[in-house]
Amino acid sequence: MNIIGHSKILKLLDRKIAENNPAGAYIFSGPEQVGKFTIAEKFARSLIFNRSFDSLAESNQNNVMDLIIVKPEVEELKGIIKKKEIPIEEIRDMQKQLALFPQNGKFRIAIIDEAEHLTVSSQNALLKILEEPNTTSIIILVTGDDSKIIPTVKSRCQKIVFPLVSQEEIKKCLENKGAKNSDEITLFSIGRPGMAIEMLENKKEIAARKKSMENLGNIFHFGINQRLELAEKFSKNIPETEKNLQFWIWIMRDHFFQEKKMSETKKFQIIENVIQSLDIIRNTNANKRLVLENLLINL
Repeated sequence: MNIIGHSKILKLLDRKIAENNPAGAYIFSGPEQVGKFTIAEKFARSLIFNRSFDSLAESNQNNVMDLIIVKPEVEELKGIIKKKEIPIEEIRDMQKQLALFPQNGKFRIAIIDEAEHLTVSSQNALLKILEEPNTTSIIILVTGDDSKIIPTVKSRCQKIVFPLVSQEEIKKCLENKGAKNSDEITLFSIGRPGMAIEMLENKKEIAARKKSMENLGNIFHFGINQRLELAEKFSKNIPETEKNLQFWIWIMRDHFFQEKKMSETKKFQIIENVIQSLDIIRNTNANKRLVLENLLINL
């Protein structure tokens, strides 16, 4: 497993492993694709096999009975791609698995990835598990939006916040892997190692980021119909659209994007509009296409 950055967090978790006294529940919170899930999985395997991160053998990284992973399913309905909520049934099934005696070591560990997709009923079921902790089980919630986690669940978890990773660390890792276009990938990764690795392994991801920057530049010269067409296209793949909007925020904030005759005040207003639209798309049941149309028309 490749881990880029987060040295302080790794030291903290390694200390927990060495002391063999981890918390019963954690929240790993931070932006998407910064390495939260990768570190959660490696932390879990290290605890199960009682190994430090550095000494975790390749054989310990295969599938093990004591590691349970729960994540939202991705569905395509009428040409629109989105992630489903994590239902209560999955949490109840997870509870049954956690109740079993560990087969490999001292712990059985469940990782709930993208925990912001847990329904309220799922979280209430999870709360019951946290209120009656099992000494042989650990739960790790991985989330890009911990505001969606109910306070009673939060209060029973140790929270670890993952920041964006410096461009220097990302570039160094890419160069070590022999990337010839490390500067470009580093820029487009917007501080997210997972995005950098995706672009390193798949040239289509680099093309997608270039297209995203091209779309942002073109939008200011598009007519209403062209903007509506782009909004319709964006509405058909919400996970990818969220990634595009995050990318727009990054490049406009850090001055990688330049538009003639656009004042800094106007640029700031656009950033705020994109942030607000992204929040509505993620956190409400509003019609995604209408939200995107409103955003693109008013840029």
